[in-house]
Amino acid sequence: MRPARTLALIFIACVFLFPAPLLARDFSVVINEVCWMGDQNKTSNEWIELYNNTADTLSLAGWILKIDDTEIKMNGTIPANGYFLISRDKTKTAALFFSKALKNTGNKLALYDNNKNIIDEADWTDGWPAGDNKTKQTMERINPLLSGNIKDNWQTSASINGTFKAQNSGGIVEAEKTIKNVAGDSSAPLESGSAPSIKENQKNLSGGSVFSAILISLFSGVLVLFLKKSLA
Repeated sequence: MRPARTLALIFIACVFLFPAPLLARDFSVVINEVCWMGDQNKTSNEWIELYNNTADTLSLAGWILKIDDTEIKMNGTIPANGYFLISRDKTKTAALFFSKALKNTGNKLALYDNNKNIIDEADWTDGWPAGDNKTKQTMERINPLLSGNIKDNWQTSASINGTFKAQNSGGIVEAEKTIKNVAGDSSAPLESGSAPSIKENQKNLSGGSVFSAILISLFSGVLVLFLKKSLA
């Protein structure tokens, strides 16, 4: 087999073997919390919260949030490391309102920028990975720098009616441990803190993501040079 063809096959294989979250999303703004079940006052009081992963205020003019095939045209800005609330509940202080009902059986949520690039996605048409319809506890994202399509990256909020426009909770598991400890269950010691905050998650992950991205870029550049020389 010719060297050029061999290198091309190696390059293609590496592209498919690298984890998709490192290659396809920018995660500047993510779907951070979903109240797909409504609240204790009204089942139609549904909302979706976005989170800005960057240190800059971002314009959302021309952006689109899709719920299945329904497009919600966005406008306004989202503050640095801040939140943007899109709500069906007109009593909430939201940046934007929508009328499309969320299904208790699941939906596909996708966020696009003004150039129609997909920025984030949470495809749960087969059923929501977290949240509780009976207690009205929302679905919270655990790490905003990991894919919204990873089941283990979502948790049921420890707070009834969720944590809209505020940092996500430690999750229902941590809340249950705390309750057991207060009740005197020595087998479940009280946790020293809740789940890592959004900023802690960013710090823990950013180094590895940047290093991986640099390796991919260097590897791609070397292969391109080899291909050019071999073809010449």
